[in-house]
Amino acid sequence: MYHYIRLLRIAYTVIKKYDPKGYIIPGGLGYQSFLDVILRHTDNPNGGKVSGEFPLRGGAYFDTLSMHNYPQYGTRYYANGQWIPDRHSDKAVSVFLESHESFAAVLAKHGYGTKFSAKPYIITEMNR
Repeated sequence: MYHYIRLLRIAYTVIKKYDPKGYIIPGGLGYQSFLDVILRHTDNPNGGKVSGEFPLRGGAYFDTLSMHNYPQYGTRYYANGQWIPDRHSDKAVSVFLESHESFAAVLAKHGYGTKFSAKPYIITEMNR
């Protein structure tokens, strides 16, 4: 994880030097837990701890959250020993919105939108 945050830090530093208005976006995230790890750690190889050399957590090194979502995996449920399809457009939209809200909750938990500027979202991959 620390290597990934280091990659974000290097990209952020270089891109902002040559294009201060450019947006830095992590690879499309499909899991809220991955975002949480980025926001909790620095690029310090010593456990991601904040220090003088590693003062900022991973959220400081990207401007926009890129998310992936695959609603088809949330449009079924398990009952009586089998998977039951629940596939229709309303359910797919509901699964997508729940995913977006979960990402928003992780950002909010780490102070984005209050202590730090809110991060806009883009959807870079989706399936039905």
